[in-house]
Amino acid sequence: MRWSRAPRRAPTLLAAALGATLLAAPSLAASEPAAFFDYLHVEANEGSASGGHAAIRFGDETYHFQYHPEGVLRLHRDDADGFLHVYGGLQNRDVHVQRVRVAPETATLLRRRFNHRFLLEEQQFALLDALRADRDLLAAQAAGSPPVLAVPGAGLFASALDADAAACDDAALDRATLAALRARIEEQHGDLLARRARETRRALAELRPVVAAPPEDVAPHRYPASAPSLAQRTIELLAAEAALDVLQHGAVLEPRVVRATSLPETALAADEIEALHAWARQLETQLVALAASSRPDWGVALLLGMARLATLARSIASGQLVVLDAYPEDATVLPEEHVRAHAQHLPALLDDARADLTAARRALVATGGVPEAKYTALETATNRFLELHDATLSGAPLRVAPGPLLPGRSAPRQAPTLETASKEQLGARLAALEASLARYEARLREVYAYDLVRRNCVSEIFREIALALDDEGDGGVANVRSTNELRAPSCAGSRARLGGCVAPDEGLHFIPFVSARAVASEYDVAASLELPSYRRARLEEMYAQENDLLVFLRESNVLTSTVYEPNDEDSAFLFFTDDAGPLRPLFGALNLAAGLGAGAVGLALLPAGETDLVVAGLRGALFSVPELAFVSLRKGSFAYVPRTPRVEPLAADAASPSASSSSGAAPLREQG
Repeated sequence: MRWSRAPRRAPTLLAAALGATLLAAPSLAASEPAAFFDYLHVEANEGSASGGHAAIRFGDETYHFQYHPEGVLRLHRDDADGFLHVYGGLQNRDVHVQRVRVAPETATLLRRRFNHRFLLEEQQFALLDALRADRDLLAAQAAGSPPVLAVPGAGLFASALDADAAACDDAALDRATLAALRARIEEQHGDLLARRARETRRALAELRPVVAAPPEDVAPHRYPASAPSLAQRTIELLAAEAALDVLQHGAVLEPRVVRATSLPETALAADEIEALHAWARQLETQLVALAASSRPDWGVALLLGMARLATLARSIASGQLVVLDAYPEDATVLPEEHVRAHAQHLPALLDDARADLTAARRALVATGGVPEAKYTALETATNRFLELHDATLSGAPLRVAPGPLLPGRSAPRQAPTLETASKEQLGARLAALEASLARYEARLREVYAYDLVRRNCVSEIFREIALALDDEGDGGVANVRSTNELRAPSCAGSRARLGGCVAPDEGLHFIPFVSARAVASEYDVAASLELPSYRRARLEEMYAQENDLLVFLRESNVLTSTVYEPNDEDSAFLFFTDDAGPLRPLFGALNLAAGLGAGAVGLALLPAGETDLVVAGLRGALFSVPELAFVSLRKGSFAYVPRTPRVEPLAADAASPSASSSSGAAPLREQG
């Protein structure tokens, strides 16, 4: 695979499905120091992706805007590999990449702006969730029934009844591990645990229904002032109470949160046991300091740390890797029938997970010490491998969750009654909070409102670029004007730094493929590349090895294709038309008939509760209509494709500030 230099932009195809890495852009003379960012145009597919998509990439991070059900457009930050795997592989969409050459300072301004916008939105919507939780808590208190709250980490340790279910050796080891930790805390901090227990009980008794109103001024350039959350504070205190109870009474791990096997893949070598020993000592030291910490969530952190310390002790003692079940409690669960239907993909997925586990184990001993991030990667890889191993072996339901996994098993705890508040006081507080919350929700919907033309996944990228380079701001971090004003950002900074401007409010720039052409004409594009969709890349392989006509006839339809398998997410259709050329209207007519036929059959099955076929048929008919006019939107999608290899960091990207990478392989649905 190679890049094409501008201005010649003829794409080259990948030799395999997304099977090569993005290479560095063409080298520049030493007198031309430069950095780069990539503009990605993702072609359309059926459903919410029917308008195409767009993204901007800095090194190993890809930023893109997605439509959310609340009617708002949110910025997402994904791992570059995960983005390509989902959009180019699973969603089977061609991805056009244009590498834009900029000065290092410009790359820094742009990356900082997008990272700032992402973190700001996370904080603003987290505040919204906290206010809703406060509303629910006050409503329950006003009704005279203090609610039961889910306390993160409290479910990692067994109740007195469940403790008896733990193996004697494991239970004894857990208690010894926590006793040693308690002894170190007492040696260093005296009667700290008793004092903290008294303080926690007093703080719970003194909770008041005082909830700060959310900020009235919401804008995408301003962080909200931190507002105390009654629900969050209650949960933090209950977690602290649970952590102190575990330390003082020698609890054991909840058996259902422990993942331990005797598989060869989890057998520990001597150097790995030594590395885990080192991490256990380091973690214990951190927990001793955490017990005296003033951070409000110290109880949650202490619960997780103690549980991990116990699993480390079990790993070292048994010579087998033992970890906590790290899947989130709201993880998507694929039922047994779904697992059976896709059983042919499980061995390949298991091989991927085994490779990840091997890599995580190598990293464990690669350098001295075991930082928390390295242990989290090992914990995540072990969980994914064991989950897939069980599903492959027995067809068990399969949990699916994106990104790094962090244990946090919650347990129910009764919220304290707000004794000092009368029903009238609670009612007044609740009414004030509901009114304020309604204003805040409305303001967020206004600020981040989705609009097909003025504010979509394309226009917001160029608005952020213009604001980041606006001469009147400071790189788009503190004092730029509010994006929610929908003003036309000044193009002066963009022209000065990028050589041109793609104005988000002009012409048809809100359309993904039009914006890609604008980037090619306005910016200094150093190289361009087309990453073919999974199906297209596989077909190119076949055309290179087999008779072209035979490949076309076999792969042109869903009945005989060896690449595509019918997918529940797709509409009802017979023929692929994206590569049908002059046959597209004919194939489209046959697809229209197939869609209408499937819809009719689905209607007949409605009394039996079958609705999926009706929806698939109607969607199939709808997306067949453009094919009659030589326009192809539908390409089909896949439940599994080989994983995309690692994307190389951009050349000269060291000049850009590094932000922590987020997960990115979640199922994505965007509108724009």
